[in-house]
Amino acid sequence: ESESNNVASRAITIKVPPVPDLRVSNVQAPAEGFAGQNVAVNWTVTNAGTGATLPGETTWTDAVFVSQDATLDASDPRIGLRQRTGALAQNESYAVTGFAATLPGNIIGNYY
Repeated sequence: ESESNNVASRAITIKVPPVPDLRVSNVQAPAEGFAGQNVAVNWTVTNAGTGATLPGETTWTDAVFVSQDATLDASDPRIGLRQRTGALAQNESYAVTGFAATLPGNIIGNYY
């Protein structure tokens, strides 16, 4: 028999799937702190993406840094880590308040 009738086709549009986009805002910290001591830091994380966090990616870590300028780079010391567990839907957010971040004992001056 003829094999020419065993194939069919249909055009489809393939789009980028909805993805999360986690953004940090409302960062608050005291106006001053002391080297080697804790400061309380607050922040909000909002999913500004087109979709929820993926089912297999519902745990992540928020990291807190200090920097001598407004640009984060590899030389900026990390002063705290906070684990987050749970899905985050599109436009959903969570707030962290009073997180105790430890300032390095060897810094002095103005930091972000």
